[in-house]
Amino acid sequence: MSRDVPSGGELFYNFVRIARFAIKRTTSYRDFPFVFLILTAPLLHLLRFRGELKTPIGNYEIQRNDILRWTIYGVFKTRFCYVRMLETTLLRNNPRSIVVDVGANLGDFSMAVSSHARRVLSLEPGRENFALLCSNLHSNSLNQVIPLNIAAHDTFEDLSLIGNGADLRVSTFDGGERIRGMPLDDVLQTHEIDYVDVLKIDVQGHETQVLNGMSNCLKAHKVGLVIVEVHVHRNIKASDVISLMQKFGYRRIATDYLIGGRPQLYFK
Repeated sequence: MSRDVPSGGELFYNFVRIARFAIKRTTSYRDFPFVFLILTAPLLHLLRFRGELKTPIGNYEIQRNDILRWTIYGVFKTRFCYVRMLETTLLRNNPRSIVVDVGANLGDFSMAVSSHARRVLSLEPGRENFALLCSNLHSNSLNQVIPLNIAAHDTFEDLSLIGNGADLRVSTFDGGERIRGMPLDDVLQTHEIDYVDVLKIDVQGHETQVLNGMSNCLKAHKVGLVIVEVHVHRNIKASDVISLMQKFGYRRIATDYLIGGRPQLYFK
């Protein structure tokens, strides 16, 4: 599998942006271990750290420097965006018993919410990402998290994936990694899930297809909280996602912004 290797300048620039964002959002002593991990990431990268990396979310298996980067970024985003929002007065009492994590990558969000959950479906289409996800879940004995190597889609069909790690995405190019696409309505029915407390979607431009693939559940309002990260750099508009969710009877209750202004939309 080919990998894009960022230059030293790009790595430093991204590190500074992430560190500044995390420090700015630090609000309590519980954030300190996350900030410490981010600040030590360049040293770990320089030393080519290999082995089990202990983080405040859980333990991760690190085999290469790119996996280290994906891990640090995932832990950062989960803590300072998703969990930060879930801990606000607006959402802290929202149930988290049944969670569906679409675009789980290495498992950061699934791992972070697992302590509150009775069951988590963790969907990750990429073969390497999925193998790392399963390894991380096993290392942390998270038996309530069920990993699924499928791509959430609006129909049953084979799809092509391009990119690496957190940048892996569905493409119209018919030459990448192949994976089976499947509507979430059918995934939930297969696993006998009648109601989802939290649905998180981070799919690199495939947002509307994922939502259309669970139109039955959404129209029946069988999902309590829906979180959609909108990848505007993949030609997806936040307004299109909002309009689609409104058709399903949901209203936007909050918007958060990741580095670079990427919106994360929260619906109920």
